[in-house]
Amino acid sequence: MGVRSSSVVLKAEGLCRQFGDKKAVDNVSFSLKEGEFLVLLGKNGSGKTTALNIFAGVDKPTSGQAEIMGVKPFNQSAKKIRGVVFQEHVLEGFYTGRETLLIHGILYGVEKKELEKQAHELLGFMEINDYADKLVKTYSLGMRRRLDISRALIHKPKLLLLDEPTINLDPSIKLKIWDYIAELKRKFNLSVLLVTQDIDEAVKMADRVIVFKDGKILSVLSKKEINKAGLEKLLGGNR
Repeated sequence: MGVRSSSVVLKAEGLCRQFGDKKAVDNVSFSLKEGEFLVLLGKNGSGKTTALNIFAGVDKPTSGQAEIMGVKPFNQSAKKIRGVVFQEHVLEGFYTGRETLLIHGILYGVEKKELEKQAHELLGFMEINDYADKLVKTYSLGMRRRLDISRALIHKPKLLLLDEPTINLDPSIKLKIWDYIAELKRKFNLSVLLVTQDIDEAVKMADRVIVFKDGKILSVLSKKEINKAGLEKLLGGNR
């Protein structure tokens, strides 16, 4: 899962987000390179999800800079660059899996012939093709998450933002989801930003890990430096 390019896809410079008197993100700077899998690791309330939400375009910084391939995250053009999988499911249960992908593709302006091809490919890759024409409300949690990831990729983004996508899933399903994501990363040359508090996920997936604590960056670890014992020591009793 090595990094393929030095091109910067995502960049934060002196990023701050304040809610009242609390600084959820406090003067944070980091970048994500093309083809890289970057993990923001920390306990609940550490600021990692707030940082991701800024890049997802659902929140704005109080100060500092956030850019996705040179544009602001809330800029309309940034929507086509990124795909987002939030912690909570955003799927409508009264549509089928196939309809879900087609609707989202239309919203992103994907041409019809390409959209149908992309939907068919993603449904097959995620092993939900047999359920493609069943209502989403009949799907298991694991199937919904796979469809959620497919939805985020339907417009072929360069950047995938993931906010604890395996939370509340059984361990065996978690492993399968990460196998899918690793293969999708290779297949589509994705740059990935993952927010998690799961050390095992960070060890398994990351090219780099940035440890957050109290809204600040506690440590940045390269691929060679990432190990479970070291991350557990950094997080201390916070898990």
